[in-house]
Amino acid sequence: MQICRATFINFFVCFVFTAIPATSDIYYHEQTEQHLPEAVWTFSDQGVTIFTADGETELMKHSNATLGCGESCFYFNIATDGRKYVWGNALHSALHRIDVFSLHTGEYLGGVATCSTPLDMDFIPNREELWIRCAGDELNENTTETATGHLRVIHTNSLGAVSEDIRLTEERSYGYAVFHSSLGNYGYATDNTQNKLWKVDLAYREVVGYITLDQAHSSYDATYSVKNKHIFLRSRVCCTCGFEGADAATCGRGPGFPGQIITTGPSAGRTDLNGTCGDSCEGSLADTIGVMEFDTVLDTFVANHQPLEAYGATPQASPDGQHVLLLANDGGKNVRVLKAGENGQASTVAFDLAVNFENVPPGAQAISDFAFIDWNDRTILALASGYDNNLVLADLSATPPTINKVPLSTSASPTGGTSGRMIEWAYGTEYLWVDGSANEEVYVLKLDANGGAAVHRTIAEAPVSKMIYVENFGQRAVKKLMAEMIASTQVDDGLGTTKAEGSSSSDTVPGTDLLLQQMEEAGLLACEENDDPSIIAIVAFVIGSLSLLMNIVVIMHYFFSSSMGAASKQCSTGTPDKELSNSLADIPDDSRTLGSKLVA
Repeated sequence: MQICRATFINFFVCFVFTAIPATSDIYYHEQTEQHLPEAVWTFSDQGVTIFTADGETELMKHSNATLGCGESCFYFNIATDGRKYVWGNALHSALHRIDVFSLHTGEYLGGVATCSTPLDMDFIPNREELWIRCAGDELNENTTETATGHLRVIHTNSLGAVSEDIRLTEERSYGYAVFHSSLGNYGYATDNTQNKLWKVDLAYREVVGYITLDQAHSSYDATYSVKNKHIFLRSRVCCTCGFEGADAATCGRGPGFPGQIITTGPSAGRTDLNGTCGDSCEGSLADTIGVMEFDTVLDTFVANHQPLEAYGATPQASPDGQHVLLLANDGGKNVRVLKAGENGQASTVAFDLAVNFENVPPGAQAISDFAFIDWNDRTILALASGYDNNLVLADLSATPPTINKVPLSTSASPTGGTSGRMIEWAYGTEYLWVDGSANEEVYVLKLDANGGAAVHRTIAEAPVSKMIYVENFGQRAVKKLMAEMIASTQVDDGLGTTKAEGSSSSDTVPGTDLLLQQMEEAGLLACEENDDPSIIAIVAFVIGSLSLLMNIVVIMHYFFSSSMGAASKQCSTGTPDKELSNSLADIPDDSRTLGSKLVA
């Protein structure tokens, strides 16, 4: 009894004299728990703005000053894990970094160091890692100690943990990467300087080999189909340029020079003509290799693909990997859609969509973004061009697919940028977002029951360089599971009503009205007028009891650990344990934009 009394007094004295000092960070004490709803985040040179999915309300805004951008912000790419964070690769920073935002509150959390010129980001949920593809620095005598790698690994469960750099080559190397939970311990990276597809070991953080791209000069754009575990990459070649009859009319940023080894097209084998290599040859007469389809299981190429017309195309996969788009350098005429087959088998042509965008320069790639929309038992593909003020909605559920054009603006001149328009579907809703960056506008369209759409709202004075739909998909999955569990406990009584198994109509649980109302508002319950309230009451009672039990366990654990810690430390004034844990298990979701874009 004396020991217990002494322990209690010891705990009480320590509790009194270890009060939080005035200088302590009371970050968590001030949290309002007012989490953001599903929202569309827009990034521009002026900062970050968060809107409701319907575009009616501006929820939050971060200025250049808040983000430390200087005169203007520049985010090359955006990603989210659909559970906790939103990331943006900040190229405006003197030392490039990854800016981190809270998915729940929209708050800017700070930056994380990365390699030089971060281009691409892939989140791997089962590893809780964010893999960054960078251009890196050239490795020479002057930069040996400071040069960064071409890949950087960030541990998303501990942003302060030391991250690792991986170099692909000694040269500076642009490209994209393919990392996905379905690929196991390996990932791949393209290289714009060599005809190699690099293979990376995720466990040992090192390059384990490469696959040669026959006849190609290099590669850059790539996408991944989870359906067949194939990578689709756009090959790059060398071509003649800058003179009448050349493969390419211009040589791009430079004048070109003789001595290039041309391996494809009508000038194959020539080395005496003025030429160039890389992106300047995309869509030229020499761009005959096209899109290369690579099997990641056997590490071998299985097919090459070309668009309906012209040469070369940029591949883009649907979120489920069932379809792969070929966005061609054909002046905005057609989009070829491939159907992914089984692993190891070449994909086949599903259909060609005649989009016929206007005002597109000959040989230009008119489309840079897209969205796959599952709406009202339809699969709709949304496409847009910066040169044309019409949005294309292709209903892929119809045979053959039907095409509907929707006007975005009445402006006489194109409102999109020459690099294309951005499209973002607010997943699971009737709202589709399209940018009009030339006029600093954003168009929020509302889908109808027949697969059509119309502009619901135009947001003015809204400069946008990137858009992303953000939602806590882990929470969505939990809500769905709870709804299914509730539904499974109900049986039909033969009178058109349902009741819980083993319950009677007179069973009630006091004090559950507020809980039921909150659950219904959260979308966990869908009550009909003839629903027996006792059913919901019993379910609410069970959930409430479990919640109460969990709270009791947490309180007892906290009291026990605090008292034991205080007694053992003899009134130590060390900082309290700040470790937090998440009660929800991770729910992998590799969708880059969570519903409408790439999965790689």
